[in-house]
Amino acid sequence: MQAVDLSLAVSYVPAALCFLRLLVYLVGVTCLRPGEEIGGLLILANALYLDRLSFSFLKFNTIFDSSAVLLSVFISHVYLFIRNASTDGSMSFIGIIVNLWWALCCLVLILEPSRMRQWAEERGRIFELAPPAIMAISLISLSGVHAEREDTLSRFARSISFALLSVAWVYVVAIKKKLPPDQSNHFISRFSPVLYLPSYVCGIFAFLAAGGVGYQYYALYAAEQEALPVTAPVQAVQEEGEPDMEEMFRMARQSKQN
Repeated sequence: MQAVDLSLAVSYVPAALCFLRLLVYLVGVTCLRPGEEIGGLLILANALYLDRLSFSFLKFNTIFDSSAVLLSVFISHVYLFIRNASTDGSMSFIGIIVNLWWALCCLVLILEPSRMRQWAEERGRIFELAPPAIMAISLISLSGVHAEREDTLSRFARSISFALLSVAWVYVVAIKKKLPPDQSNHFISRFSPVLYLPSYVCGIFAFLAAGGVGYQYYALYAAEQEALPVTAPVQAVQEEGEPDMEEMFRMARQSKQN
């Protein structure tokens, strides 16, 4: 990723466009009536595909892949629709364990302890492959579990929270670490539990994830301060002593005698 000057307002245009498009999409989802989900979701899928093509063609995804945020929200709605249609039992003890395990793993990935990062970097690309693998395992494990339909407010809250956390991660962590803008799995895999966890766990996870992003900001800021060159202490200027009055009188007398 190229250096991004966050002091310029134009640097935040991709984030603003991401939220604007997300609101338009959420309004479209809200307009779907029961029984119209399949046709409506297919239409929205085509619209999101055209949106992604246009943004890629116009090179609006230079800072981060904002289309990935919309696609992640769309996939979560399709996944929820499939679980709504499932006739299996509700959340079991195993499902609760999977949700808690998934949330805990994502929180650890958000914090990125130095020892864990060092261990993963020594083993190649495991640090990049672990988040999507954890996400895939969790979604497959919960795919057969029945889920109740959510109201519009919960759907909006999940989607906006996911977008806020993703954008904050990009502008706080990805830009500082110069991560490639096309690797959207860096934020999707870490914050996707917001879109899928039960409502009684989602709020707690979102709050802890926001704290993790704040911790990352503090850690990167502290590292930048330590990397700054140490300026040499300014040497105190020695003050000149008071003039010798006797010497001045002696020189004055000699000038008169001459």
